[in-house]
Amino acid sequence: MNRLKELRNKAGLSQNKLVSSLNNYLAKNNIKGITAATFSRWENSISNPTEIMWKYLADYFNVSVPYIRGEIDTERIAKIAKMAFCLLEPSLNVELGEKALPEKGKKGCIGLLLIALINQLGLNTEDIIKELSLKMEGSDFASMINNDDVEGLTEAGLKLANIYDEI
Repeated sequence: MNRLKELRNKAGLSQNKLVSSLNNYLAKNNIKGITAATFSRWENSISNPTEIMWKYLADYFNVSVPYIRGEIDTERIAKIAKMAFCLLEPSLNVELGEKALPEKGKKGCIGLLLIALINQLGLNTEDIIKELSLKMEGSDFASMINNDDVEGLTEAGLKLANIYDEI
């Protein structure tokens, strides 16, 4: 089931207000608007938007197309994130056969897990690298990672995660 209703509710909008706002957004992109009845059918999975409309809806809500369609497996994403987090722990010994995986190998595994996570989210790694490179230039993230306390590191992590919205 898609996430249209969830995203609309999160935005605090009625169907009519959302359709009006969405139609303004679509008009700016020279796309024909929709009716409240059409959106209601989409929201209730009675019918589905076209591929191009899914893209506009995802852009409107600032999410990926697979996310808005409800295609993302959150359990799998949680497993990927947990494994990446665990590999960051120096005391965790990961064994391949009878040998422990060296720290350098753990970093490589984290990279693979991040690629899997990005793919699960329906994102493009090349686009992410280009966009993030531009945004990191104007960020003060680097100054935050010198904190030794968990609260400071948490704040730095959240700042890094939100960097796309800041610039």
